[in-house]
Amino acid sequence: MAIPAQKQAPRKPQGPPEINFTKGINTFQVNRLLLDPGEAATLLNADFDQIGALGIAQANTVIATGMGRIHSMFKTGDHLFVGEGINLVHFLITTMAKTVVYTDFNGDDISMFAYENFLYATEGVTKKKVYIPTLAVTEWGIENPQEAASGAVGDTGSPSGTYALYYTFVAKYPDGTEYETDLSPVAAVIVDTAKINWTYPATAPDSQVTHIRLYRDKSGVVATLAQARTAIEAKQTALEQSSGSLKFGNLFQSVIRSQTNKAVSQNMVADPDVIVGPFYIDEVEIGTASYTDNVSDTDLVQAAPFTRERYRPIFGA
Repeated sequence: MAIPAQKQAPRKPQGPPEINFTKGINTFQVNRLLLDPGEAATLLNADFDQIGALGIAQANTVIATGMGRIHSMFKTGDHLFVGEGINLVHFLITTMAKTVVYTDFNGDDISMFAYENFLYATEGVTKKKVYIPTLAVTEWGIENPQEAASGAVGDTGSPSGTYALYYTFVAKYPDGTEYETDLSPVAAVIVDTAKINWTYPATAPDSQVTHIRLYRDKSGVVATLAQARTAIEAKQTALEQSSGSLKFGNLFQSVIRSQTNKAVSQNMVADPDVIVGPFYIDEVEIGTASYTDNVSDTDLVQAAPFTRERYRPIFGA
């Protein structure tokens, strides 16, 4: 007699295990029999990305084949950066387009972090910064100017006295972010009611540099905090109008702190209600090598004093 085949229950589709517990995760109890009802000892395929919610982790997707040893990975927004041997590779997650952005790391694991539109990457020796919108690769920071400017007596004008001349390198990025170096070595010029003809490098050692900022100082010339506040607020407004993405933070307090500390440390002034320069003169595009300066001492103290905190983004050094 034929024995009818038994019907088998449909198999449950294979997938990530269900996450089901009502209390908490107890990692102290090695013996699961000692767990309280509702406690979980381990979680597999759990996704903690969403704050306040626990979900099932999505399955991994093969993003590329034929790659070398992958040792580092970092995701920011729709961008995935992968350390592959000595290479740093970028994938645009929406299209999985692959771009090799840098090819000269040493092969060790790469530490990466993102700040605004920049990715900073290093394996402890080489430090590279990637501007994510264009994948342009540069150094983390910009070397300070090593060469002093020079000043010469020009036509009849407002400046009168002995002045110290400085300049800085500035990098301006398409998203409005700015990076400004420290001051150059000082140069001195003596004029008597005459304009100052500046000369400075027309090029910079770093391709990131787009502008040069000029600063001038004079012994005994100081600005009150009220003057500094007016100058800083005016410059802040102008810069914000030219680029809405600039973030100044606690700008005024930074200027007060750095410039007052500098003044006291140099014994230039002992009064905390005054600020010592150097003071901002003007900004010129890289490529020009000269500038005619006719800023009087009265106008000089109305200009914003130099301070690194104004423009330098965090992790910029």
